[in-house]
Amino acid sequence: MDNQAIIKRFLEEHQNIKGDLKLFGDSVNDTEVMLGLEKARSDWTPAQLGAVAKKQERLQETLSLVDRGIRHHFTFEEELLGPLVGEVIMRALTLEHEEIAKEIDEAKLLLAESKLEVLNQEELLSKGGHLKKALELLSEESRIKQAFNNISVLVGKHAAKESEILEMVRRGLEETS
Repeated sequence: MDNQAIIKRFLEEHQNIKGDLKLFGDSVNDTEVMLGLEKARSDWTPAQLGAVAKKQERLQETLSLVDRGIRHHFTFEEELLGPLVGEVIMRALTLEHEEIAKEIDEAKLLLAESKLEVLNQEELLSKGGHLKKALELLSEESRIKQAFNNISVLVGKHAAKESEILEMVRRGLEETS
C-alpha cells in the first residue's frame, strides 16, 4: 500500500469513527431517557428496573464493539504511520492510544461492577425500597454516562488531531511528487 493510500484509508476510518462515536453517544442518551430524573418517583416499577438491566447488557456490547474497533485501528496506525509522521509524533499518538484504551478498560470495569439489576423481594416489600433503588440507579447511570462521555471526547479530539496530521502529510507528499 503506498503512502497516499495509507493516508486515504486512515482519513476514511476517522470518518467511520465519528459515526461510531455518534452511535456510542446515542446509546448513553438512550440510557438517560430511561433513567431520567422524572422516573425517580415512587411509581417506578420493578419492570422498568428490569429493562435497565437489559440496557446495561446492550451498553456492555456497544462498548466492546467500540473497544475492538478502536484497538484494531490503533494497531494499524502504529504499524504504518511511523514512517510517515516520524518517531516523536508517533510516540505522542501512541501515548494517546494508551490513554484511550485505559479509559475504555475503566468504563468496561464500571459497567461490569454496576448494580443495574431488578429489585429483590426484600426491596419490593420495604417501604420506599423501589424509590431508594431508583435513586441508586440514577447515580450509577450518571457515572456510566460520564465514563462514556470521557471516551467520546478523548477519541474525538484524538481523531481530529490525527486527521490534521494526516492532511498535512498528504499535502507534503503531493508537493514532493
